[in-house]
Amino acid sequence: MKKTFGVLVCLIAGFSSGSGLMAQNPTTLTDLAKLDSATLDGLFRSAPRPETLPTATTRGLVFFDPGKPLSRVEGRAFGLLWRGKALDGDSGLMKNRVGGAKFITAGMRLGESFTDGEQAVILDYQGFQGRATSFADKARDEIREVSPGLWLGRMWVRGEDGLYTPSTWFALKSR
Repeated sequence: MKKTFGVLVCLIAGFSSGSGLMAQNPTTLTDLAKLDSATLDGLFRSAPRPETLPTATTRGLVFFDPGKPLSRVEGRAFGLLWRGKALDGDSGLMKNRVGGAKFITAGMRLGESFTDGEQAVILDYQGFQGRATSFADKARDEIREVSPGLWLGRMWVRGEDGLYTPSTWFALKSR
């Protein structure tokens, strides 16, 4: 009886804490939004290495403080402006979906992830920005597909010293 109760408590804790079984098989943006940064990092590292560039129009969600309830609220509020990304593997370009428009372009390629040195889809904004979007020139995203049609991404920002530091986690889901 005690052993059964202990297993039940572990299962419930795994589902509610943002780790455990849900982290192994996330299928929605909300699944990923419930995870903390360490769990997202582990999920990104364990995701399959991409072999081709994706083509998809996606919905997106940003995780400003992963695993915290306020993060989900902030991400949804930010989602009123940023809707996701349009990935075009054939052209090697990505455009952010902002409001009803597609802009803030990045070059898309397979390359080495800053997270673990393994292959990821790299979205590099440098050299693709005009005057109005020059703020994005220092950004680089890397994404991996964690379940069919669901990508987990990490934004990196280049500092004045030329080095990149990790910034925000985000997720993309095919529409």
